[in-house]
Amino acid sequence: MSQSKDTQQPISAVEQPQRMETSDIPLSLVKQPPFWRRHGLTTAKWLLVGAIVASALYLGVDTYLTNAELKRRIEALSSVASSGTATPEQRQEAEGTDESTPPVDALAKYVVSPEMPRIITIEKIGVKARVLQMGINPDGSMQAPIGIYDAGWYANSARPGTTGAAVIDAHSSGPTKLGLFGRLDELVVGDLVHVERGDGSKLAYRVINKES
Repeated sequence: MSQSKDTQQPISAVEQPQRMETSDIPLSLVKQPPFWRRHGLTTAKWLLVGAIVASALYLGVDTYLTNAELKRRIEALSSVASSGTATPEQRQEAEGTDESTPPVDALAKYVVSPEMPRIITIEKIGVKARVLQMGINPDGSMQAPIGIYDAGWYANSARPGTTGAAVIDAHSSGPTKLGLFGRLDELVVGDLVHVERGDGSKLAYRVINKES
């Protein structure tokens, strides 16, 4: 959508102000909510009337059991999702459960089509990650990566550098660790976001607006 310079209004979180390759198309960054909020997980707090020692012991055991159950659930979800036999519902349930660090050569080995986004870099907050292709979940929501250190490009949005808005998402956190976009709130107007495509070309975007 073209607009005059006098009336230009931002239509997404970031847009490209300069070119490493020609593009004046906006890019939207989406920070997925924390794991516990997406999956409805809560930790019950119990107040046991009695001696302080007994109360502390009870709460300690309760917390241990809660964490152990959460760990088993996370491991089961990640295992099913990575097996290649997961249903769409199981894959959605596993989003953001994998907290393992990608191999050191993950970026070098990651290959996509020339026109597709391959790597996103935000130097200010230490982001450099693969951009995986995402679709739609059974409930109609946009898919998110299973791993908390990967980014996802919504395949029904525009490819970076083409007409339309490109949408890239990542997790703010996993069950116990900060995710790829965990520090996204630290960005301010003027900060840069770089996207490298499969052909090696790079696009530079500048933050023009923040929404929470």
